[in-house]
Amino acid sequence: AYYERGFAFVDDVNSRWPDFNNLTEALFKKAEKSQDLDEKAGIYDRILFYKPREFEALDKLNALMDERDVS
Repeated sequence: AYYERGFAFVDDVNSRWPDFNNLTEALFKKAEKSQDLDEKAGIYDRILFYKPREFEALDKLNALMDERDVS
């Protein structure tokens, strides 16, 4: 009985928990459209909040910081 209730709990959590893959994909698209470097940096930072191992976002954030330092 406990085993089945545990699975019911996991299914309930999964149905309520956001799909971070879709969320981060949407945030990447938003960053691509933005022309503001500060806004882009904030978006990449938010992606890293949701998925700390999103190395693409980390690379893009580092590139933005380098671009900002050059400007």
